[in-house]
Amino acid sequence: MALIRIDAKPFNSDKPYFIVKPTGTLFDAAINLQLEMVEQDELPENGGVIEIFKKQKQLVDDIEKFLKKVLGLTSKQYKDFNEANEKETVMTYTSYVVAMLQGYTEGTFEEFLKGINDINEDETDPKEDQSKSEN
Repeated sequence: MALIRIDAKPFNSDKPYFIVKPTGTLFDAAINLQLEMVEQDELPENGGVIEIFKKQKQLVDDIEKFLKKVLGLTSKQYKDFNEANEKETVMTYTSYVVAMLQGYTEGTFEEFLKGINDINEDETDPKEDQSKSEN
Protein backbone atom coordinates (compact mmCIF):
# COMPACT_ATOMS: atom_id res chain seq x y z
CA MET A 1 0.00 0.00 0.00
CA ALA A 2 1.42 3.36 -1.02
CA LEU A 3 1.86 5.95 1.66
CA ILE A 4 0.59 9.48 1.13
CA ARG A 5 2.18 12.76 2.14
CA ILE A 6 -0.12 15.31 3.71
CA ASP A 7 1.18 18.87 3.93
CA ALA A 8 2.08 19.83 7.52
CA LYS A 9 2.69 23.54 6.81
CA PRO A 10 -0.54 24.74 8.52
CA PHE A 11 0.83 23.22 11.75
CA ASN A 12 4.03 25.28 11.65
CA SER A 13 5.74 21.94 12.10
CA ASP A 14 9.43 21.14 11.75
CA LYS A 15 8.50 18.44 9.28
CA PRO A 16 7.12 19.39 5.84
CA TYR A 17 4.47 16.67 5.72
CA PHE A 18 2.75 13.85 7.57
CA ILE A 19 3.23 10.33 6.22
CA VAL A 20 -0.11 8.50 6.29
CA LYS A 21 -1.03 4.95 5.36
CA PRO A 22 -4.45 5.28 3.67
CA THR A 23 -6.16 2.31 5.31
CA GLY A 24 -9.78 1.35 4.79
CA THR A 25 -10.53 2.56 8.31
CA LEU A 26 -9.16 6.02 7.56
CA PHE A 27 -11.00 6.08 4.22
CA ASP A 28 -14.26 5.24 6.03
CA ALA A 29 -13.58 7.94 8.63
CA ALA A 30 -12.95 10.44 5.83
CA ILE A 31 -16.25 9.62 4.13
CA ASN A 32 -18.17 9.84 7.41
CA LEU A 33 -16.65 13.21 8.24
CA GLN A 34 -17.25 14.51 4.72
CA LEU A 35 -20.90 13.53 5.00
CA GLU A 36 -21.17 15.25 8.37
CA MET A 37 -19.61 18.43 6.95
CA VAL A 38 -22.05 18.49 4.01
CA GLU A 39 -24.99 17.89 6.35
CA GLN A 40 -23.79 20.81 8.48
CA ASP A 41 -23.89 23.09 5.43
CA GLU A 42 -27.47 22.04 4.74
CA LEU A 43 -28.96 22.55 8.20
CA PRO A 44 -32.31 24.35 7.89
CA GLU A 45 -32.11 27.99 8.90
CA ASN A 46 -35.43 27.70 10.69
CA GLY A 47 -34.29 24.68 12.72
CA GLY A 48 -34.01 24.76 16.47
CA VAL A 49 -31.06 26.83 17.65
CA ILE A 50 -30.06 24.31 20.30
CA GLU A 51 -30.11 21.46 17.80
CA ILE A 52 -27.97 23.45 15.35
CA PHE A 53 -25.43 24.27 18.08
CA LYS A 54 -25.30 20.62 19.14
CA LYS A 55 -24.59 19.53 15.57
CA GLN A 56 -21.91 22.21 15.19
CA LYS A 57 -20.28 21.11 18.45
CA GLN A 58 -20.36 17.47 17.33
CA LEU A 59 -18.72 18.39 14.03
CA VAL A 60 -15.97 20.34 15.80
CA ASP A 61 -15.31 17.37 18.11
CA ASP A 62 -15.31 14.94 15.19
CA ILE A 63 -12.86 17.08 13.20
CA GLU A 64 -10.49 17.07 16.16
CA LYS A 65 -10.74 13.28 16.56
CA PHE A 66 -10.29 12.76 12.82
CA LEU A 67 -7.21 14.95 12.42
CA LYS A 68 -5.62 13.52 15.57
CA LYS A 69 -6.22 9.97 14.34
CA VAL A 70 -5.13 10.49 10.72
CA LEU A 71 -2.13 12.72 11.39
CA GLY A 72 -1.09 11.21 14.73
CA LEU A 73 -1.44 14.53 16.54
CA THR A 74 -1.31 15.05 20.27
CA SER A 75 -4.03 17.08 21.96
CA LYS A 76 -1.56 19.96 22.33
CA GLN A 77 -0.61 19.89 18.63
CA TYR A 78 -4.27 20.01 17.63
CA LYS A 79 -5.03 22.77 20.14
CA ASP A 80 -2.11 24.87 18.84
CA PHE A 81 -3.29 24.36 15.24
CA ASN A 82 -6.88 25.24 16.13
CA GLU A 83 -5.85 28.37 18.06
CA ALA A 84 -3.48 29.59 15.33
CA ASN A 85 -5.97 29.32 12.45
CA GLU A 86 -9.37 30.74 11.59
CA LYS A 87 -12.33 28.38 11.52
CA GLU A 88 -12.41 28.49 7.72
CA THR A 89 -8.78 27.35 7.50
CA VAL A 90 -9.40 24.47 9.92
CA MET A 91 -12.43 23.37 7.89
CA THR A 92 -10.63 23.70 4.55
CA TYR A 93 -7.57 21.85 5.83
CA THR A 94 -9.85 19.06 7.04
CA SER A 95 -11.40 18.91 3.56
CA TYR A 96 -7.88 18.71 2.12
CA VAL A 97 -7.01 15.74 4.37
CA VAL A 98 -10.30 14.04 3.44
CA ALA A 99 -9.60 14.57 -0.27
CA MET A 100 -6.06 13.23 0.11
CA LEU A 101 -7.32 10.05 1.79
CA GLN A 102 -9.93 9.55 -0.90
CA GLY A 103 -7.38 10.05 -3.66
CA TYR A 104 -9.18 13.10 -5.08
CA THR A 105 -6.19 15.39 -4.75
CA GLU A 106 -2.47 15.35 -4.24
CA GLY A 107 0.09 18.00 -3.47
CA THR A 108 0.25 20.74 -0.90
CA PHE A 109 -2.49 22.47 1.03
CA GLU A 110 -1.62 25.67 -0.84
CA GLU A 111 -2.22 23.92 -4.19
CA PHE A 112 -5.52 22.59 -2.84
CA LEU A 113 -6.57 26.13 -1.88
CA LYS A 114 -5.60 27.42 -5.31
CA GLY A 115 -7.75 24.72 -6.90
CA ILE A 116 -10.71 25.71 -4.74
CA ASN A 117 -10.22 29.38 -5.62
CA ASP A 118 -10.01 28.53 -9.33
CA ILE A 119 -13.27 26.56 -9.10
CA ASN A 120 -14.97 29.41 -7.24
CA GLU A 121 -13.82 31.90 -9.88
CA ASP A 122 -15.15 29.67 -12.67
CA GLU A 123 -18.54 29.50 -10.94
CA THR A 124 -18.84 33.29 -10.64
CA ASP A 125 -21.56 34.72 -12.87
CA PRO A 126 -19.88 36.91 -15.54
CA LYS A 127 -22.95 39.19 -15.69
CA GLU A 128 -22.68 39.78 -11.95
CA ASP A 129 -18.98 40.65 -12.28
CA GLN A 130 -19.71 43.02 -15.19
CA SER A 131 -22.44 44.88 -13.29
CA LYS A 132 -20.10 45.31 -10.29
CA SER A 133 -17.34 46.77 -12.47
CA GLU A 134 -19.78 49.19 -14.13
CA ASN A 135 -20.86 50.65 -10.77
